[in-house]
Parts: sequence; structure tokens; C-alpha cells
Amino acid sequence: MKDIVSNFREQYYYILIDSPPISRMNDACIITQYVYGTIIVNAVGEVDSRISKITLEKLNKVGANIVGIILNKFKPENNNYYSYYSYYGYYDEEKKGLKRLFHFKKYKKHNKHKK
Repeated sequence: MKDIVSNFREQYYYILIDSPPISRMNDACIITQYVYGTIIVNAVGEVDSRISKITLEKLNKVGANIVGIILNKFKPENNNYYSYYSYYGYYDEEKKGLKRLFHFKKYKKHNKHKK
């Protein structure tokens, strides 16, 4: 794993490694030795708070650098918030949609066969 990550670092600026849930396997604890940071992904309403606590304890025990948490399967309309704010965007209750704070240009694929 160390060699793989080292090779990728020479070629890429960002490397994301998806591992199995830490509650089932300890792969994530092993991988943390070779990466800059760890991002925890939790499905809203599906992960028991005790499991989340155990996950944090395991990662802290191996010295993982926890740089963030992703909450997926979040449905703002099911919550009693006026707006949902996050680092990358916010939910606008009036317009019923997620707005991006960072705007990236979209590029069309170049079709070299098109004449």
C-alpha cells in the first residue's frame, strides 16, 4: 500500500481511497498510516451513534488525521431547518435546491471525429 500511494503521489495532486466500513474491517486503520488525511462518510439516519463513536475511537487510536466528515443521503426537506449550510454549498429552502459556493467551469468533450 505504501508503494502504491507513493507512486500515485508522483502523478496526482489528490488521491481518494475508498475503504470498507471501519466497523466491519480494519483496512481504514491500516490505510491511515500512508495518507495525509481521513474523511469519514456517514449516511444520515442509517448509522448508529455508537458505531460513529467507535469509528472515531479506532481512528484516533491509530493517529488518523481526520480532515472532514461527509454526510450523505441527507434530505433537507425532511429536517426542520430553514437552511442547510455546508462547506461546499448550502440548501436554499425557498428555491428547494442545493447551491454551490464554488463555481467550476464545465468543459465540453472535444469530439475529434465530428466534421
